[in-house]
Amino acid sequence: MTELQLNEDEYRLFCLLPDNGCAAGNGSLRSSVGWSKTRYSRAQVGLVDKHLALRGVGRGGTLRRATVPDLHPDQKTKKVTIPGPVSEASLYAPLLTTLRADWSENRGLHVLATEETAFGGGRLTGGRWSRPDLVAVGLRRFELVPAHFELVTFEVKTVDHINVLAVYEALSHSRSATHAYAIFHVPDVLALTKEDEITAVMSAAAEHGIGVITFDDPLNFETWDEKLPAERLQSDPLRMNTFLQEQLSVQGQLDVAETTKSVNPDLG
Repeated sequence: MTELQLNEDEYRLFCLLPDNGCAAGNGSLRSSVGWSKTRYSRAQVGLVDKHLALRGVGRGGTLRRATVPDLHPDQKTKKVTIPGPVSEASLYAPLLTTLRADWSENRGLHVLATEETAFGGGRLTGGRWSRPDLVAVGLRRFELVPAHFELVTFEVKTVDHINVLAVYEALSHSRSATHAYAIFHVPDVLALTKEDEITAVMSAAAEHGIGVITFDDPLNFETWDEKLPAERLQSDPLRMNTFLQEQLSVQGQLDVAETTKSVNPDLG
């Protein structure tokens, strides 16, 4: 976690400042966020004190981004990276890349299929809450016991949607999975600010065996933190089979079937 930490108001105000170094008027900025003068002033002072913004002259004063020395000089970049808000859908592709590679390798999972299932295309998937955002299917191999078939589902949420709803969405399709996770994008600069919300989510998740993962960079597994491992669920094989037929693409189903028919893994 980076030493630089922002509260939610500071983060929101910083993201409104032009990234080309141009100044923005305090009046227009305050109007954009709809804050009182006191609240805006607190966020402004916070950014200035943390050397992330500079005040300027002009009617009502202005604010612009500052050039900030890197907090981690061993990295290639020479500036602190404060990512802007992202959409949930934009996280799917990079998350799948990491799920196929580092996450699966770390888990000891031989991947058969990983897919985005949030939108479902034209497939009949039983409704919005019946389908996860992402699915990973594979065989988890061990040295002394038979391989286990794993069907892992993921509910993806952005930093502004960290709440227990994600747990209940994951729970809604956990009956058709071996493991279910709620996975949250938490930029490093907001890690401390979001601690209480993550703790509340973990408390709810623990009651239902749902796992919790946070990440800063979806493509960098070193920023992924499995806060709470998902419990192995005893889902009915027929239900899992139906789930995969409804959720996976035809190619995904073929990839899974080719391997499962040849190894007959332990579904227990």
